[in-house]
Amino acid sequence: ITYKEMNDIDKFLIISKELGKDFSLIQGPGGNTSYKVNNEINIKKTGTYLKNSTEKEIFIKENLDELQTFYKNRNDNKKYRKELSIETPLHIIFKQRFVFHYHSILSIILSVSKDLKEIKNICENLKIKWIPYKRPGNELAKEISKFSTNENNNKFFLQNHGMLIATNDIDEVLDEIYYFEKLFLEIIGINKNNLYRKVEPEGVRDDGFYEYKFRNLDKQKIINDRIFFPDHAVFANFEFKDIKHLNEKNEDKVVYLKDQNFIVKKELLGIEIEILSAVFTIYNSSNKLCNYISNKDAADLGVSEDEQFRIERNK
Repeated sequence: ITYKEMNDIDKFLIISKELGKDFSLIQGPGGNTSYKVNNEINIKKTGTYLKNSTEKEIFIKENLDELQTFYKNRNDNKKYRKELSIETPLHIIFKQRFVFHYHSILSIILSVSKDLKEIKNICENLKIKWIPYKRPGNELAKEISKFSTNENNNKFFLQNHGMLIATNDIDEVLDEIYYFEKLFLEIIGINKNNLYRKVEPEGVRDDGFYEYKFRNLDKQKIINDRIFFPDHAVFANFEFKDIKHLNEKNEDKVVYLKDQNFIVKKELLGIEIEILSAVFTIYNSSNKLCNYISNKDAADLGVSEDEQFRIERNK
């Protein structure tokens, strides 16, 4: 059976997998997608990987009416069910059958490196709605709800948080996503290959510390107190210090910078490598740092019940 002959749900699963396999669009268990059938929604479970869309049961089915009743008029971050994505409120506000929320590294570079007026102009020119940074979940859904979510108004640039597309036309989604990625690449003016650079393990040192390499890592560039996107706060909120501070106080969440290498006390988890790779890529691709998530917002997110659940699931 060819792709064109597939039903829409199978196409949705394949597209979700394609997004999940592309590091420039999805890092680790980030991003979420959903589809609706009649009065039910199937949405990605929290902490699971979109790249497993066709191989594993990563979607959970819920009744739309019940979800909408639960989340309506809520002012807290409680979830209907522990397994559900934190972004469930975001998916249920759309009438469109398919919703794709992905963590485009290029959109984060734009978020970080351009002033808000310029970002808003870019979005206006591309006919995308700009959404200010809001905490993932209910707060973000409420902000998007201020706009009409009709057929012609379903593309959103989420400040410091990626992109969102809601649509009934499953055949157009991937083309739209890559169309915006191409335009973002042209606006930023970087080499696309740079988006796929990953932190590489160099081995264990004599002192027991773990050494890693990231090409083009400038040790003078220290990212402290600048959180670029939500998963940065959750999975890679390290403190950065020069290697000369190594023996002062060896803390678990400190990255010691040494030329293009860095050293950490504990071996990095796969998810930490993914998110740190994205953080370094965003930093190296930004001429200046204009916008980032506040330390308070980052701290609140990092200790939240849902994010702790995702952290545990990805250990």
